[in-house]
Order: sequence, then structure tokens, then C-alpha cells
Amino acid sequence: MPWLAAFLTQLLGNSLARVLTGAGLGLATGAALLPLVKGALNLITQKWSGISADLANVMLMAGAGEAITMIGSAIVTKVVIDAGKVAIQKAASK
Repeated sequence: MPWLAAFLTQLLGNSLARVLTGAGLGLATGAALLPLVKGALNLITQKWSGISADLANVMLMAGAGEAITMIGSAIVTKVVIDAGKVAIQKAASK
């Protein structure tokens, strides 16, 4: 397999290493920020636990569960996109 690494290095130069480094930084940043987002979503559900069951059922029928899911998905998507931008900027600065 050393021939494959030598071939890829000759073919692509350092760009492959930069891409892989950027991907690693993006994954590390995303892994660090996703627990914070999950904690915030858990806090929202804990705060809602004090409402009455009837009101909770009406809210769920009105789509509050889907709304929370959409907001959480948007936050996670934004965090991952920002992590990717950081990774690309760090890889490009080398």
C-alpha cells in the first residue's frame, strides 16, 4: 500500500492532506458543539414539563413537537455548516 500513498501524493500533492485535515477539524468542531445543542433542546423539553396534560395534548396536536424538531434540526445544520467553514479556513491557511 505504500505505493498508493506515493501515487496519490504525486498526483494530488498536498491538497489531499489539506482536505482530510479540514474534514477532521470539521468533525471535531461539530462533535464539540452538538452536545451543547442537545443540552439546549433537553432544557426546552424540561421547561415544558410543568404544563398540564390537556394543554400539552393541544400543543402536540397543533404541531409543537414538529416545530421543536424543525428548530433543533436548523440549529444542528447551522452548527455543522459553521464547523465546516472553520475547517476549510484552517485548512486553507496552511
